[in-house]
Amino acid sequence: MAPRNARFAARQGAHRPGRPFPRRTAGFLLLVIITIILAMAILIFALSSHKSGAIEQLARTVDQNRLAILAQSGNNEMVAFIKDNANNLGSTYVFNKFREVFTAATPPALPKTIRLYPQGTSSEYCPQETQKIAQDAGYNIRIVSKADLVLFGASEVDDMRAWQGYLEVVSRASHADRPDNMVEIKERRDVKLVDLRHFFDQYVFFCKNYMPDYNHPRKRLILKGVKTPSFAKGCYSRAYFGNRCYPDNKEFPDGEGRLWFDASYNEQKDLLGPLVKVGNRVSFPTSPEDYLYWANVATFSFIKGPLDTPDFYRVEAAKHVFETIVNAAAERKWPVTKFDRGKALWEKARTSMGSNINDKSAAYKICEDFTGNDIANATARNYGACAGFRQVVKTCFEKWRVQWGYTDAESVWKVKERDLSALPQPKEWVKNLQYGGLASETYEIDGQKMGAYFYEYLKDASGDLPNKERCRVGIMAQVFGTPSDRRPLLIEGRAYLRFFKIAFLDDFTTDFETLTDLKAPEFAGTTVVFPPVPVDFRRPEPATADNKTFQNTDLGNNLLTHAKTETREPADRSYLAPYLEKYLMSRDISTIPLNCLLGTSMQIPAPGGETSYDPWSGVINNPCAEFNPKSGDKYYRCIDWTMLSRDYQTGADFVADRVQDDGSKKVLYLDGVMLIRKGPLDLSQVSRFVGKGLLFVGEGDCYLGTLKKAAAGSFGENHLRIYLHGGDFEIRSSTSDVEIEASLTALTYKGKNPPNPGAAENQGNLYCNGKNVTIFGNLILDYLQLEWGSRGLPIDGTLTVEHDPLIFNPESPTTSGGPKQDPYRVSIGEVRTLYSMNAGERSF
Repeated sequence: MAPRNARFAARQGAHRPGRPFPRRTAGFLLLVIITIILAMAILIFALSSHKSGAIEQLARTVDQNRLAILAQSGNNEMVAFIKDNANNLGSTYVFNKFREVFTAATPPALPKTIRLYPQGTSSEYCPQETQKIAQDAGYNIRIVSKADLVLFGASEVDDMRAWQGYLEVVSRASHADRPDNMVEIKERRDVKLVDLRHFFDQYVFFCKNYMPDYNHPRKRLILKGVKTPSFAKGCYSRAYFGNRCYPDNKEFPDGEGRLWFDASYNEQKDLLGPLVKVGNRVSFPTSPEDYLYWANVATFSFIKGPLDTPDFYRVEAAKHVFETIVNAAAERKWPVTKFDRGKALWEKARTSMGSNINDKSAAYKICEDFTGNDIANATARNYGACAGFRQVVKTCFEKWRVQWGYTDAESVWKVKERDLSALPQPKEWVKNLQYGGLASETYEIDGQKMGAYFYEYLKDASGDLPNKERCRVGIMAQVFGTPSDRRPLLIEGRAYLRFFKIAFLDDFTTDFETLTDLKAPEFAGTTVVFPPVPVDFRRPEPATADNKTFQNTDLGNNLLTHAKTETREPADRSYLAPYLEKYLMSRDISTIPLNCLLGTSMQIPAPGGETSYDPWSGVINNPCAEFNPKSGDKYYRCIDWTMLSRDYQTGADFVADRVQDDGSKKVLYLDGVMLIRKGPLDLSQVSRFVGKGLLFVGEGDCYLGTLKKAAAGSFGENHLRIYLHGGDFEIRSSTSDVEIEASLTALTYKGKNPPNPGAAENQGNLYCNGKNVTIFGNLILDYLQLEWGSRGLPIDGTLTVEHDPLIFNPESPTTSGGPKQDPYRVSIGEVRTLYSMNAGERSF
C-alpha cells in the first residue's frame, strides 16, 4: 500500500510521466497567452498613436516657426523702411510724421502716440516684401503690421528742441484659412528727434575774448557771410568780436575795451569811397605822395577857438625862431655866425648889451627883453615872459594856415616790413618835418625811438600803460569778404573803424620888423622863414593840466564843417562831423562804428521783435537776441544727455565705431547728437563725412585735416557740427592748405565759479599749426591768435571762414536750387529695447 503522502500527491494532480496535463492547467496557459497578445496589441496601438502625435506636434512646431519668422521679417521690413524714410527728403509721409512734433503750433502733451502704419482710416498694413516671400514659397499666410511713434520726454535744456521716445512695431503672421492660427511679434527701439539748429548758426565768426591780431598785415582773417544777404529782411550773417580778457589799461574801465580795425584804401576802396567820399587819393599841396583820402586847409586865426598865445609857448618852432632873432640881435647881423640857446644865449645877449651898442636900437631892446627873463627861465627855455617871444607867437597866429588830411595806417607806417616784436617804422614821406605829427621818430622809450602816437600810449610816469592796444596798427581783417567777393555782414561787439589824420601848421615867410614889431634899420629887408610846425598827437583823454596842450584842446567848433575850412575835394561830409574834428592835432579817427562801412541800415533781432539799426547810432555791444539777450561771454551750447543717439567713453571708441574705410578714404558716419566723453578726438585722417550730427566732446582736443561733406543723397545735404566743451582744435595735415566743411565750436565752460578765463587752458582755440585754413561752415571760439609762432598761421597765410548757408539756415534750398533742406535729425536705435511674442489673442 502506498504511503499516505504519495496518495495525497496523486490526488492533488501530480503529473505522471507519459500522461498529458490536466484540463484545468491548459486553460490557465491559454489565458496567459491571450493576455500577452492583448498587451502586445495595446503596446502596438500605443506606439502607433505616439508616432502620429509626434509627427503632428512637429508639424505644428514647424508652422509656428514659419509664422514667427514671417512676423519677424515683417518687423524687420517695417523698421528698415521707417529708418530709410525718417530722414529722406523724398519720403513725404514718414518724413513728415516724424516732424509733426517740431512743426506743431504748441508743444504736444506727453506721452504722445503718433500712428505711422496703418495710414489714415486703413485697418491694416501689409509689409509687401515679406508678403511676397510668403507667396513665392507657396504659403497661404497673411502678414499685417502696425507701427507707432511714442514720445514720452522733451528736452529740459532751453536752447535744445528735442524729444525722446520709441518706435513700436508689431507684425502678425496668420493662415488665411485659419486666422486664429497666428503669431505676433512686438519690438521697440529708442528714437531721438533733435533740432540741430542753434543760436550760433547765425554767426560766421564768434570770438568771446579780445583778439590782438585783427590788424595783422601778413596773417589774415577773412570772413565771408552768406551770399546775397537781405538787411531789410533780417537775413544776413553775423560776426561777434568780444573783448573779454582785454589787457589792463588806464583808458577804459573793465569790460569796455574797444577794438579797432585799420582801414586800407588798397583793399577797401569800394567801401571807403561811399563812406568818406573818397575817389582817387590826393596829396598835400607841396607833397608828391598821394596817400591822402582828402585834405583840408584853413586860416588858423579863424578856427583857433579857445586857443590863445600862451597855449603855444611850448611850440619848438616858435622857440627856435625867437632864439634866432635874439642871436641876430646879439650879433647885430643876419644870418648869425653862431647859434646859441638857453643859458649860453642869455649870456651872449647880456654881453652884447654891455658892448658898444645903441640902447635905442631894435637889437638892444631885443636883448634887453630876453635878459629881463631870469637866467633860470632862459636855461629852461621858458620864454613866456619875453615880450618879443609873445610877439613872435602873435605873428604866427596871424600868418599860420592849418593843413590836415586823412589816410590809413598802411600809408603812414611800414606795417608789412617789420619784426612783429617791434613797433613799425614810419614811411619815408612821413619823415618830412610837417608830416611827422604821428610817426616821426622824435620820441624815445627805453632806447626805442618812436613817433608821438606810439609814445603817448606807451609812456606813463606811474608805470601803467594808457592803452598799448592802440599801437597795434596794420591792415584790418577782411571781415566783409575780399575786394573781388564782397560778403556784407553785421558786426557785433565794440568794433570801430580806424584811420588817421595828419595835421601841421604851414610854413610862412615874413620880415624881421613884422615878426618883432620893432623898427630895425639894421635888419631892413631881412626875410624870416618860419618853418612848418607838425601838430603832434597828444592823448586827448583825460585832458589834465599835465597833458593839456594846444594839440588836444577841444576847439569848441568842428573843423570839418567850419565856414573857413577849404578842401580841394568838395563833398558833403557833414555826417562825419560827430566823429572827426574838434582837435587841432594829428590823431587817429577811431570812433566810427565798423558797421558804417556797409552804408545801410538793417533789421536786427531785439526783445519784442525786430527793430531797425542805423550803424551811425553806435556799435552793438552784445549779440542781438530776441529772447534772453546777454553779454557775448555768457553764450554756450548746452545739450540734454537724455537726447543722445550715441555715447562713447573716448575719442578712440568713437572713431572705431563711426569711421569706416571706403577704398583709400576714411569716412565718418553721423547720426544726431553723439557724445564723446573724453578726447582727444582724432579726425585728422578722415576726409569725408555722411549724415547730420553734432559731436559733443566733453573734454579734450580735436585734431582735423581736410574734411569735406560727401555728395548729397536722398537724405539731403550732410552737416557736421563739432563742439568742444573743454579743448582746442588743432590742424594736423601733411598739406599746406586745409579745407574743413563743418561748424567748429570750442567754448570752455567751467561752471558757476570758473577759474581765470584768460588762462590758455581755459580758452577754446584754433591752432592752425602753420597751415592755410579754409572753413566752410562757421567758427565759434573763446580766443584766436593768428600770430603764435609755429602754432599760428604761416607768414602771408590766411584763415578763411565762409558761412555755409545750410548752417546759417538749414531749411534753405541748396545752392544748386535743389529741394528745401531739413534742420532735424531722427535717430532710431540699432538695439531692441523690448521684444515679445504672442500666439494667443490679437493685439490689433
